[in-house]
Amino acid sequence: MKLAILCSLLTAGTILAQDVTVETSKTAAEAARESQRKLEAEQKARRIMQESPITYGGFLVEVSHSEKKSKLLGLRQPADPRNDYRNVYLDERSGRPKGFVLFALSF
Repeated sequence: MKLAILCSLLTAGTILAQDVTVETSKTAAEAARESQRKLEAEQKARRIMQESPITYGGFLVEVSHSEKKSKLLGLRQPADPRNDYRNVYLDERSGRPKGFVLFALSF
């Protein structure tokens, strides 16, 4: 009888220890899966950004990037058809100017 009680106590301790170990490994596995998902999402975002970078444009961007702001804003500049209408918003139907582009984002 003493031998049966001793054996049951010894096996009960190992059964409880196994349950604790199994729960810890499930948590570690879930944490590993979550970190893998985050890593894959970051890599996907980097690939998308490299494929189609964001470009900034508009009048304010040109002013901030110019070395001589007085030359850019001067009224005595010669007419340049390529650059003069770059920051002008034109009506699609009539082709008439509707406004100015101060800041633009392109994807």
